Amino acid sequence: MKLLLIEDNAALCESLRFLLELKGFDVDICHDGSGGLESILRHDYSIIILEQFLPMIKGMDLLKKLRAKRISVPALMITENEESEIELKKADPHITKHIMKPFNIDKLYEYINELLYPPE
Repeated sequence: MKLLLIEDNAALCESLRFLLELKGFDVDICHDGSGGLESILRHDYSIIILEQFLPMIKGMDLLKKLRAKRISVPALMITENEESEIELKKADPHITKHIMKPFNIDKLYEYINELLYPPE
């Protein structure tokens, strides 16, 4: 499964890429919203994991641009605090899941699986 990880913290991004590849994902990475948008428009991803506060294009704005283009790939938003999570729930119904930093990697895997294999 092809996954796009958009995270501006390079060390975290590389660590997550390593862990996700161990689980069998083919992981592309970007460090800003603009690069992430370009990558999404060129490739077919099964899921996108993105930071809320990205440089160039913020995470929520990126998702709105995708939805305007009728690209409905599942998205997991990484937030930085509880207030951000509350804002996300109110502001954008397109965010399928969100997880707050710091997070447990097993919880990340759980959310990814929920997005890829939703209960029927």
